[in-house]
This record gives sequence, C-alpha cells and structure tokens, in this order.
Amino acid sequence: MSCGKVIDINVPDSSRKIVLNSLIDPGNHVTISLTQSKSILEDNILLTLEGADARLFEGDVLIGTFEYQEFDKYFLPDFYPSVGKDYKLVVNHPVLESIEAEISIPNTIDIIDIDTSSSIGEWGQKAYQLDIGIDDPSNVKNYYALSITLTNRIYDWQNQEFLDSTETYSSYLSAINDVESEIGGNLLENDLSFFVDDKLFFSDDIFAGQGGNRELALEYFVYTHGDSVLVDVRLDHIDPSFYYYSISKEKYNRANGNPFAEPVQVYSNVQNGFGLLSSFSRTNREFAIFVEGNK
Repeated sequence: MSCGKVIDINVPDSSRKIVLNSLIDPGNHVTISLTQSKSILEDNILLTLEGADARLFEGDVLIGTFEYQEFDKYFLPDFYPSVGKDYKLVVNHPVLESIEAEISIPNTIDIIDIDTSSSIGEWGQKAYQLDIGIDDPSNVKNYYALSITLTNRIYDWQNQEFLDSTETYSSYLSAINDVESEIGGNLLENDLSFFVDDKLFFSDDIFAGQGGNRELALEYFVYTHGDSVLVDVRLDHIDPSFYYYSISKEKYNRANGNPFAEPVQVYSNVQNGFGLLSSFSRTNREFAIFVEGNK
C-alpha cells in the first residue's frame, strides 16, 4: 500500500518568450509565425501571439510593418525580398520582451548539368540515379538543401485506371558517396549531410571546399504505378542558420526518448526569444520520365 499527494505548482508567465519562425525567399511575400513559449507542465498546443508590432528592415531602412492575419500568421504586403540583401526583423509586444533576428538572402547557385540513369534492382524494381553539377562558389562556405518532387496522374485503385487529375509529392533521395559510408548516415555526426523534411541538407565541405563545377550523385525513388512522371529538381542555396537549425532539429529528434543520448539544444538565431529567421534562394530544373503508352 502507498499514498500520494497532489501538489499544485503555480508557474508564472513572466518567463515566457516570443517564438518566431519564418523562412524567406525572393519569390514570395514575407510571412512570419509568432507564438509564445510554454512551460514544461503545459500541453502541446500552440499559444498564438496577437497584438505584436513586427517590423522588417532592409539594412537600416524600414520596409514595413506586418499585418496580423489569423492564428499565428503575420503578413507583409506589397514587398518581395531581394537576393544579396541583409534583413532585420524586430518584434515588440506590450507584455513580452522584444526580439530581433537578422539574415541575408543567399545568391542563387546555378545547376550546370543533370544526367539521369536507371537500373534494375535486386528485386526487379527500377532504381533511378541523378548526377547533378552545381556551380559552387569558391573561397566561401556554402550550405545547400536539395529536394526532388514528382508529379504524375492519380491512380484510381478501385477502377484500376489513371485519372486526368495529377498529384505532386516529394521523393526520398540519398547521396551516393565515394567511400563506403553513405551520406545521411554516419556523416550526420560530421555535419556533412543529412535528410530531413523531404530535403537533403549538405555543406560544400562534401566537395572538400574546392569550389567550381562540383558533381553530386543521388539515388531517388519514383512511385508512379507505371505512369509517366515529371521530375522537378530543386537546389536551395540556404542561409547558414537554416542549416544549423535543421541539423540540430534532426539530432534532437534522434535523441528524443533515448535515455542514453545527450540532450540536444535546437539552434535559434532569435535574440531574447526562440525560433528561427532564415532564408534561401532556389534554382530548379525539370525533366520527364516517359513510359511508353502513357501521357
């Protein structure tokens, strides 16, 4: 027999922080997410933040003030960020401590060439390989996120036929390394490459920092049920903060629930708060895999 006693603990809200999340690219308007941090005793529900005064600066010049949309979203109308520019976001709130974050929009990196091939795997499945050449700038450390999306017609399993409507989805991909260990596995521990959120993240350390036309060999997976498919290869030149955040997030997820793992602090570049303000610029190339007799 044993007994217990329920103790109510009053956790003050004075320690709450503003949580900012935004990924900026030159092709879209700037949208940010603003929420509040939570204590360890609270459930897993986002605490939205209304009444915030969020302002974006290009260098020292005020671009504009964000408009509140709904839930946690704030929107800056009539403005597109520019490649190569520096931006600072300042958020003030009547109750919570003000926050700041700064980023630079990276230059676009050219995809010089793409070479594709396919082979039949051990179990008769078709394996696809992509060799991509990118113009990696020399004398500076660069960070990338590579993704592949596939678009094909939706298959109606009940009637065993393809529909005229299409679907777009991400393909899992992995880098083929010259050494025995595969990129995305133990190289995660060396901060060279990892796969998370449908993207393959890597730095140009994978090219030994040589710069110039560098080639990367990839394997990707296509599930088309025998139909033709449009392949979109997207190369994002990312701000370093996006790389650091993503790799720390992946390590955090791997350590979560593991009693033998060391705690991982997820990266943040927000002063006096939490979250991430980051950016990228994208280059993409498309090609089609045709299947005889199909659209």
